[in-house]
Amino acid sequence: MVHRQLLGHSLQARLTWLLLLIVGLTGLIAGIVTYQQTFARNEAIQDHFLNLISAMIDKDDFNLRGQIHWDSPVEDEIFATRLPALNQGPIELPFTLSEGLHTLRDAQGNYWRVYIRTRKSYRVAIAQPTSIRDHAARLAAIEAMAPFLLLLPALGLMAAWLIRSELRPVRSLGEHLAAQEGIPAELPNVPAPRELVPFLQSLRHLMEREHTLRQSQQQFLAAAAHELRSPLTALSLQAENLANASTPDQFKNRLLKLQQGLERTRRSAEQLLQLSRQRNRIVHWEILPFPLFIGQLIDTLTPLCLQQQVEVSVEGTIPTSLFADRIALEMLLRNALDNAIRYSRSGSSVRFNIHLENQHYHFTVLDQGPGIPEDQLVNVWKPFCRLPGHDAHGTGLGLTIIAESARGMQGSVEISNRHDGGLMLIYKHPVRDPAIHNETQKAMTYPDQVK
Repeated sequence: MVHRQLLGHSLQARLTWLLLLIVGLTGLIAGIVTYQQTFARNEAIQDHFLNLISAMIDKDDFNLRGQIHWDSPVEDEIFATRLPALNQGPIELPFTLSEGLHTLRDAQGNYWRVYIRTRKSYRVAIAQPTSIRDHAARLAAIEAMAPFLLLLPALGLMAAWLIRSELRPVRSLGEHLAAQEGIPAELPNVPAPRELVPFLQSLRHLMEREHTLRQSQQQFLAAAAHELRSPLTALSLQAENLANASTPDQFKNRLLKLQQGLERTRRSAEQLLQLSRQRNRIVHWEILPFPLFIGQLIDTLTPLCLQQQVEVSVEGTIPTSLFADRIALEMLLRNALDNAIRYSRSGSSVRFNIHLENQHYHFTVLDQGPGIPEDQLVNVWKPFCRLPGHDAHGTGLGLTIIAESARGMQGSVEISNRHDGGLMLIYKHPVRDPAIHNETQKAMTYPDQVK
């Protein structure tokens, strides 16, 4: 049973059996056609032979009984008589038969092929048993079919050999991959049929992307471990300093620093989890009641606004509903507003503007912070990127999370410095119609670069 299941899933076996079936059916049809045509042609030749015999017979060839005797094997195969017959032979032949070919049956039930020819003073009948004719026609037809019968096994073996030889590079490639430890970085070049080249190229590109992704993950894990090690070391030192505090004021100050360090570490770990989840999760599209969604999001940022003494204002046209991924959109807007609030100066405001343009909702966040040097606008999308002179308490993951969330929803995000100071971030969200949305869009390839 297992062998049969494996055979059913074998491409080589399927192709071999398919070609054998095609060759067999083609040979069978060709053999049948050849047999029928040869049989019919042989019958026609024998009819013509009866016609020739009737033309060659002369009146003097008949004996007293009105029949002809041949001293040859023809005697047992062909019966010739003059009509009307003076003496009845093996078959009764009516005088009224028309000229030409006839098929008649004798008293014993045997069939005869009869040719009638009319002369000036008499009529000639040439008769032959159909059994003899059919036997000779069958022998000729079988001889004509013999080459096909011999060719079929040879074609089958040739087809099996051809398929096996053409698939040998694929088997060799499979053996090579099976011998590797893990997934190799690239696929070796192997000679293959033209039809398999697109598949092998796709497989090669897939392995290259997987290798690149694996390297990216390894680099990300190494960077994450490095980024978490520093704050954990600082927390350990702050805990020791707290234990060595000699006065209540020292204890209070050191406890405050420890709490701030714990909050920064918690935020770093939270953003690391957010980034990891966003990179590996499947987009889930749904209709969001957007006024309620944005109101709840602003409410969660109120404590940070009070702490930083920054006000957030929502402007523009707020849609009643939005077709998006709730988790990805919340990550994107939360991190965008969180960064704007943290980096804006105390007493300033952050503007959050929403408007529809070119079938895209534009979510614009305007802060009043220090901005980003123009030569660093590309690098800030990389994980753990921190700019010199900026707040050292940032994790360097906020913009990376924003970029990953935008890719997941097939949107685009861009940042630029404002002329009057601060930074402007714009996320462009494509407008979708839920009625015609197809689930296969989840598997689409998203842009590799952020605008």
